[in-house]
Amino acid sequence: MFMKAAINQRIIVWAAAIVCQVVIAGCGDMAEQKENARSRWQNATCDIRISSANEQFNQGLYSDAENTVSKCVEAGFESAEAHFLLGKIMFVKGDYQQARQHLLKAVELDDQMHQGWYWLGMQAAETKDYRNACNYYHRAMALQPGNIDYILNTVRTSIDLGQSNEAQQLLEDKMLIMPSNVSIKITAADLMLRLGRTNQAIRLYEQAALLNDDEQILESLAYCYMLEDNWEAAAKLFEKLVEKNQNASQEEQTKALVDLLAMCNMNAGRYTKAAASYGKLAVMQRDNADVWLKMGQAALGSQEAEKALVCSRKALSLRPGWDDAIALQGCAEYLAGRFDNAINSFEKIAANQAYEGFSWFMQAKCCQHLGQHKKAQHALTKAQQLSPDSKFVGLTIKSDELGDSEK
Repeated sequence: MFMKAAINQRIIVWAAAIVCQVVIAGCGDMAEQKENARSRWQNATCDIRISSANEQFNQGLYSDAENTVSKCVEAGFESAEAHFLLGKIMFVKGDYQQARQHLLKAVELDDQMHQGWYWLGMQAAETKDYRNACNYYHRAMALQPGNIDYILNTVRTSIDLGQSNEAQQLLEDKMLIMPSNVSIKITAADLMLRLGRTNQAIRLYEQAALLNDDEQILESLAYCYMLEDNWEAAAKLFEKLVEKNQNASQEEQTKALVDLLAMCNMNAGRYTKAAASYGKLAVMQRDNADVWLKMGQAALGSQEAEKALVCSRKALSLRPGWDDAIALQGCAEYLAGRFDNAINSFEKIAANQAYEGFSWFMQAKCCQHLGQHKKAQHALTKAQQLSPDSKFVGLTIKSDELGDSEK
């Protein structure tokens, strides 16, 4: 009996011990499950908060986005996305030091976050820390080699560091891989222009224009042609740009393009086209004496003496006593064969040092046509020590010679 009771007692103790172990184990599992559940809930909550904060950031609600995502960080939630977003918020708010701290934390938590490296590059560039900026951009580009923003910012920062050769090499490498990418070609062209290699810049702009006839590309190419004195090619591009802006509401931009077109036509010797361009400007700027003067000069070049005379008179009505307009008037009168009137006009500008030599030279020409040889010789003597370099000389004498050859 005693032995049986002792065995039963042991069984009860063992059973109790087993039950206790089971209960303890169950409690442990329950606590772990609760912790896991709490962690999952916290992660889910923070993910929702980060998503919401991103939407607020994209809408420009930076303070709201900061308040939303900060709750995750304050709760001890170590998230690369949360720190990355906070870094962007601080950046756009101008707090570059805080931006750097959060962005560094983001790439520390996830060193494969290419956006984090890229924004670190922008933060460094903003504070003129170009060396670090270049390193950060390189990290971002290494993770996403085809990202155009990463490539272009790496190039620009390299240029800021004076590493033009490295920038050029990177662009050439990327152009081989992405031959149809317009942005890379434009950046390469800009670099060539900056280095004074205008012909290479022209070639790259031409390639870019074939892929996309964007107005900025065409305008840049036109300016390059101007630098190379290829005025006719520049004029043709400005013609295209003016045509593209026909329906544009930006009147000032249209005026500027028409003015450039007229100037290029004038320098290319396309005087009739130049006069037509200045005619368009005169419609938009009826009270602009300079426009009427330039239109008259173009008319003079295209041997339209009467039109040049009308333009000179209009310019003088807007700016009385203007020597430039009087010179134009004299040239127009000379081409029209009104030599007496021309002499009177040229006499009025003889006291102007800029026109002195030209004035006496043209008076001599007029006197020759009138058969007043002594006066002509006297005028030539006055002009012989002076160089009649005015633009009117070539235009006037050329037309005069053409007129003589027809007689």
